[in-house]
Amino acid sequence: MDLSAANVERCKQLAKENPALRLEFLVGSFTELPASIANQKYTHVFAQLAFCHVHEELPVIMEEVKKVLADGGVAVIMDYMGTEDKVLEDTREHVHKRLHFSTLLGHPSWRKIVDNAGLNILYYENLDCHMLQSYTDLAEAASKHDFRSADGEPIVTNYRKTVEVCSKGQIGMNLAVLSMSWRSKL
Repeated sequence: MDLSAANVERCKQLAKENPALRLEFLVGSFTELPASIANQKYTHVFAQLAFCHVHEELPVIMEEVKKVLADGGVAVIMDYMGTEDKVLEDTREHVHKRLHFSTLLGHPSWRKIVDNAGLNILYYENLDCHMLQSYTDLAEAASKHDFRSADGEPIVTNYRKTVEVCSKGQIGMNLAVLSMSWRSKL
C-alpha cells in the first residue's frame, strides 16, 4: 500500500512479472486503512521507512496496526528516528526538508507511543550507528558526482550534513518487531 498511484502501478507490474509471489498492491494511507485492508487480519504487517513521514500521527497509526494484526501476528517496522532534544537548524535544512519530515520522534517517545497503544515490543534495535555509516558511504560516493537535491543543493552537501547531525544524535533509525499485548485485546 502506498499513497502514490505511480508507485502502486510500478509494484503491480512487478507482481505481474512474479505471480508466484502472490503480491497485491493498492493506493491507501496507513493513517486510515482502506476497508479492503481494515476488514482483514494479517499475520505479518511490514512498514519500511514510511511512518516517519507522519510521526505526529503515530498513535493513530498504531491503532490501525492493531486493527489488522491477527492473534499471534507481528508487525515489523523500520523507521527514521529523530531526537528528544531540540532539533538543530542543520537537521531541519538538510534532513527534514530533503526527506519531507515535519516531526521525527526520538527512540524513547516512539517506544512510549507503541506501549501506550497496547502493543508489545518483542524486539527493538537502535540502528543509529548503521545510519551514520550509510550516510558516510553515501557522502563518499556522491562526492564523485554532481547530483543535486530537488532544491538544487548538491546532494553531497546534504549527505555530509546528515552525517554531522546523525553523529550528534539528531537522527537515527530503528527496527522493531511488535505484537498484540493482552491489554489491547480487552
